[in-house]
Amino acid sequence: MIAKFRKGQTTQDLTKQTVFHVAKTRAMPSWEQWKHVPHLLTATERLIGRIALVLVIVSSLTLIGRYLLLNQTIVPAVGGEYTEGLIGMPQFVNPLYAVTSDVDNDLTRLVFSGLMKYEPGVGLVGDLAESYDLSDDGKTYTFVLRDGARWHDGNPVRIADIIATFSMMQSPEYKSPLSVTFSDISIEQVDERTVQFMLTEPFAPFLSALTVGIMPSHIWATIPARSAP
Repeated sequence: MIAKFRKGQTTQDLTKQTVFHVAKTRAMPSWEQWKHVPHLLTATERLIGRIALVLVIVSSLTLIGRYLLLNQTIVPAVGGEYTEGLIGMPQFVNPLYAVTSDVDNDLTRLVFSGLMKYEPGVGLVGDLAESYDLSDDGKTYTFVLRDGARWHDGNPVRIADIIATFSMMQSPEYKSPLSVTFSDISIEQVDERTVQFMLTEPFAPFLSALTVGIMPSHIWATIPARSAP
């Protein structure tokens, strides 16, 4: 494109002619034309333009930051150390007896998993249980064990561990404070991953009672009831 310099025109007039004389075949001015725009603006207009540009940048960054903040998911890091101060001394780091002491109860919840657990902000969710079902009469609870659950020594968690744990709680020989809670409950294995709890009557808080830790039967089978405490 060639801009013609006419008699009486100033350099600024020629600059305006260059900027605004855009070929019809171009949808937007070229970069060379855009570079002349600041020369056409007054000092006040340039100041307003800079302020507007800053506001656009700040607004864009704010919107991006807000979007990331509202859509991010915080995931806990794997590994590390956990330190908690407790008042008192542990006596029975064992789900059969831990209910009588806050210190023991806190420790057993860190070591042992129950069929259910409390999730902050959510409530009761499955822990060792992958899923559960309640019968229409409210007296039969059926749990499917989570696949791949293992003890600290690498042995798989089995339905036998669940049955053994609650049998120990029910047995007078173990003298567990939880015996009253589970005294009238029958437990049966349905298959390798499914177990049923049968109550004599509906009991709404029953799921919360199943947050108690499950114990490894392959270890406790060799320990006499009198030595359990």
